[in-house]
Amino acid sequence: ALRLAEHGEQATPHEPRRIVRRGDYFVHQVRIGAEWGDVYQFTSDEVPPIDYEIANWYSNKHPRSHFQHNLIATRVLPEGRVAIFNRDLTRRTRDGAVHKQEIRSPEELLGLLAEHFGLHFSSGTRFDPPAAPWPH
Repeated sequence: ALRLAEHGEQATPHEPRRIVRRGDYFVHQVRIGAEWGDVYQFTSDEVPPIDYEIANWYSNKHPRSHFQHNLIATRVLPEGRVAIFNRDLTRRTRDGAVHKQEIRSPEELLGLLAEHFGLHFSSGTRFDPPAAPWPH
């Protein structure tokens, strides 16, 4: 949780965060290494429950949703973050260093899901990232 305060950096168990004002909006930012990046912007206006429902439906079910067309897994760890996006594994340490590797096969993907995410699947399971199919 972050304080809704525009008073500089806030320590979190992960990366440092801050809230800055941009006109009528607040912007939640994260510092990775020496750089600040926007996470999202918001106002202090009340949000009606239907807006949450529509946003959840869109991100989950809409045919053009980012989540419908990509294989995505992310995990926050004490030493940083690990993410799979289609056929790429990215490890980001707390100091901002980024280590990327291409995932070369469905079998390697299953191994990485087990190693980094604790996800184990039955033999023969195959995930085909829609946006980055495996080479044949």
